[in-house]
Amino acid sequence: MPSRPSASGTPRAARDGDGHAQAPSRRPETASARPGEGTEARRPWHPRPVRPDRPSGVTLRPGDSGPAVAELQRRLKEAGFYDQDAQENGVYSSDVQEGVFRYQARYSLFDDVPGDYGPATRRHLEARTRG
Repeated sequence: MPSRPSASGTPRAARDGDGHAQAPSRRPETASARPGEGTEARRPWHPRPVRPDRPSGVTLRPGDSGPAVAELQRRLKEAGFYDQDAQENGVYSSDVQEGVFRYQARYSLFDDVPGDYGPATRRHLEARTRG
């Protein structure tokens, strides 16, 4: 009985034969390492440079405390993501974490860990509030 291609089009080994049909290569040898680059545009890959105009800043997380957290609480209140009656005590509580998470979700901020006040969330919130 002759072999027939499978649903994917890859040939199968014949039942009576000893050898197996070799699957076609999915990646030609001339293909570049990154998608979207053709063989005519081979340039060396370089990592993104550090942007001095974008402060890296310290990431604030649950359990942190201090004046930076108190400022975060004020900014979240101003933006409407933290209870207006809550104390600005400088403690990164679960309520602060929830406010940061809701802010990140509302503005589709995916560069920082959800609920953590990292550099991307900081830049975004500081640009929209007075602090």
